[in-house]
Amino acid sequence: MLDDTGPDAGRLRELSRALERIGDYAQAARAQFNLLSLQDTAWDRASHAYDLARLERRTGDLVAAGRALERARAAVGADGATPDGADPQWHRRGLGRLITEQHLELTLAAVEAGDAELAQATMVHGRLLLDTIGKESAKALSRLSTRAKWAVAGLRPPGA
Repeated sequence: MLDDTGPDAGRLRELSRALERIGDYAQAARAQFNLLSLQDTAWDRASHAYDLARLERRTGDLVAAGRALERARAAVGADGATPDGADPQWHRRGLGRLITEQHLELTLAAVEAGDAELAQATMVHGRLLLDTIGKESAKALSRLSTRAKWAVAGLRPPGA
């Protein structure tokens, strides 16, 4: 079904959600990846990249999840660039919280998987995002942030 969908955003969205509900995260991520490629606005690209990162993390492909989060950051300009059509208030809205939360979740997953490099790099972005998003959102993520921070701090340095 997914192979025959083509560039139909509504159908891809439905398929991604249905596949996620039944637990086929790999196919849901595939549908989400295709859906992401069809997005015209920075907000939609960031939102769908967040969803893709969440699904990729659930499949266990942490590197792909990291790439999806990189796309989300680029779409909103969190990495310093100002993309065309980006909402300058993205960080004060729910999207900022979701993207930040996914960074912290990926950090924890990377620590658990033993990928210290990914965990540390993702946490750097997570910290920057925590400093950028609204105070209420940062406060709501404080427990997750603390868990991620301590998990990264507990990693053994290379060669130890």
